[in-house]
Amino acid sequence: MRIYLQGLTMGLAYVAPIGLQNLFVINSALTQRRSRVYLTALIVILWDVSLGVSCFLGALPWLQKVILGIGSLIVIWIGIGLLRSRASLEGGRDVNVPLWKLISSAFVVTWINPQALIDGTMMLGAFRA
Repeated sequence: MRIYLQGLTMGLAYVAPIGLQNLFVINSALTQRRSRVYLTALIVILWDVSLGVSCFLGALPWLQKVILGIGSLIVIWIGIGLLRSRASLEGGRDVNVPLWKLISSAFVVTWINPQALIDGTMMLGAFRA
């Protein structure tokens, strides 16, 4: 039981902080139909499991730096886009995205997210060491 509780609390500490990935799933839950929300959550879970395994086992140092650099630029680009956008409460807007775009967006918010890489590497990598 002790090992189960340790794994549960570590999993919650790894997933619980509100980050780009969680906001992606929350936004999906607010704007999509229920079946699409479940599909989004499943895709994000699969990318997150692959990231967690990679963080636990370790990665090539140069590859990690490349991903962190590209991810930082993407997060800055997203932030600038949010600052430039105008808020509107228009209804009837088509928010359904193609499946390939959903999969690629989930990949970006999971694997190209510097916060997720740093948190995963520090927590899971340190746990392995």
